[in-house]
Amino acid sequence: LQGARSLIRDIRSANDAPAADGGRGEPLAFVIDEFVRPVARAGGLRLRVDVEPGIAVLAAHVEDVGNILREVARNVVRHARAGKLEVTASRAGQAISVDVRDDGVGFATLD
Repeated sequence: LQGARSLIRDIRSANDAPAADGGRGEPLAFVIDEFVRPVARAGGLRLRVDVEPGIAVLAAHVEDVGNILREVARNVVRHARAGKLEVTASRAGQAISVDVRDDGVGFATLD
C-alpha cells in the first residue's frame, strides 16, 4: 500500500513539474497501451482507454505503474470472464484518478 501511495505521488509530480531530465516522463495513455493492451488482446478483451490529456508518469516509474496496471488487466482475464476492459484517468486539482472497470462476473461480498 505504501508503494502504491508513493507511485500516486510520483504520477502527480510528473503532471506538475518537468522531470529531472527536462522531460515530463511518458503519457499515461502510452503506458496503458504498452502494458495493458497486450494482455487485453491476448485475453480476448475489448479495451477502451480514456485518459485526460496531459497526465504523465515520471520516467523512473513507468515500469512500476505499467506493471500495476498490467496485473489488474491479468486479474480481469483470469477471474472476471469479461469481454470488455475500460481504463480511464482524470484529474481534479492535484488528484489523479485511474479507474479500471470490466463487464465480468464480479465477486461475492460479505453483506
